[in-house]
Amino acid sequence: MSFNESHYKMDEDGFKSQSEAERAVENGHLKVLSNGNLYDSQTGQEYWPDGTKKG
Repeated sequence: MSFNESHYKMDEDGFKSQSEAERAVENGHLKVLSNGNLYDSQTGQEYWPDGTKKG
């Protein structure tokens, strides 16, 4: 289980809400990429801006 999975509301599709993903960004646990997507440097997972998993 990754850090984000144990600290934020997530399911198999990513973050359960955009506000939960935004909270992870504010706390420094996700980075906003130049294309607007979100990146978890611990797992290498990329998320859409709404917090759902990309690909």
